[in-house]
Amino acid sequence: YGLSGEPRGSRLLETILRLSFDEFYDELLECGDFLSPTSLQEYVAHDVSNFVVQTILTTVRSKEQAETILKIIEKVIASGLAIDPKKKRRGIVWRATELAAKYRVEQDAVLKAIRLGFLSVNASLDESIDHKVAEGETSNKKKKKQRKKASAVELKDCIPLLIDLRRDPVDDQKITIDAAGSRSVYHMLRFSPRLCQEVLQGIIQEMSVEDLVSIAKDGLGSRCIMDGILDGPVKTPNFAEAVKELRVKLSGHWTSLASDRVGHHSVKKLFKALPKIDDKAKLVEELVSGGNRLRGNAMGRSVMDACAVDQYRENRKDWRQKIVKSATNDKDFLAEAIPETSTEHTEVEEPKKAKRKRRRKKEDGSGEKPGKTPKTTAGITVDSIIDVLSTTTKS
Repeated sequence: YGLSGEPRGSRLLETILRLSFDEFYDELLECGDFLSPTSLQEYVAHDVSNFVVQTILTTVRSKEQAETILKIIEKVIASGLAIDPKKKRRGIVWRATELAAKYRVEQDAVLKAIRLGFLSVNASLDESIDHKVAEGETSNKKKKKQRKKASAVELKDCIPLLIDLRRDPVDDQKITIDAAGSRSVYHMLRFSPRLCQEVLQGIIQEMSVEDLVSIAKDGLGSRCIMDGILDGPVKTPNFAEAVKELRVKLSGHWTSLASDRVGHHSVKKLFKALPKIDDKAKLVEELVSGGNRLRGNAMGRSVMDACAVDQYRENRKDWRQKIVKSATNDKDFLAEAIPETSTEHTEVEEPKKAKRKRRRKKEDGSGEKPGKTPKTTAGITVDSIIDVLSTTTKS
């Protein structure tokens, strides 16, 4: 407990947590009382020891251990301590969502804790919910009351608050976003697809067009938010619909994004992620109208090549055939890559086993390798050696 609250001691403790073997790691959690809700709340509240808790969340060794720690950390998140931006503890939310996505446990409970955390931070909303709950029923069932609180706030309303986008008062094009909150959203998009619907709605429906364009042009925002959607399971219904809505909502801005240093990555990924070829055609149609602007820099030209913009302008039928063929080739390549890898693996192992068998035969006393002619000295005899010696002495 003392080490975790001291800057140099906490560094030492974090190093031990990362490098220790499993048995010692378990004992360290027990000795430090990290598995107690009350103690963990104190650790998180401290300005230094909260980083030790984040390290614990990133160094969990098993699925069972992850489930145990997440059940405790959910209470800290639900209290609002890790949600309040003024207290700067959102790294706990980031690491908790990362852990839940990694081991596929407690995902629904973590989302519920985030909703409760925002309710705890927003005092006025909390009081109004308490008043509604108190009407017509007694307050002796705390769990029932908490359940109604969690259902009172929608997760999609929490997503913009986690991202916390703010614009520079001098330059409106410059933005700052909450790094830990944005990374939390990214890992929430790695949850089970059925749980991602509200997260996707919070990004696409609850945020303005200007904010989404600025996020696509921002390095951290593009990596966490845009890539979180476009690199996800886009074949599932929730993500497929979200990708389509994103194209429609940012219609009219794709040309400017395609010529941007960061934004052009989102354009190329969107083109690849769109489920139907008609949606791809609508995107390319907009890029065709801005062809002169796209040819003006390397980013725009790379987007034109990836989306085959010139071919679309010349012959749309050939463009469709090319896109369908490239998609089919990608699927065939992935299908063939896995069997080829396994075949190569077996071909490498078989000769090794054969060599071991031949060595064993040699050790058994056969003295000859099978399939090869033995090396002998049948051509050299004692008489031939004497003849050679005699001829040399005579000469």
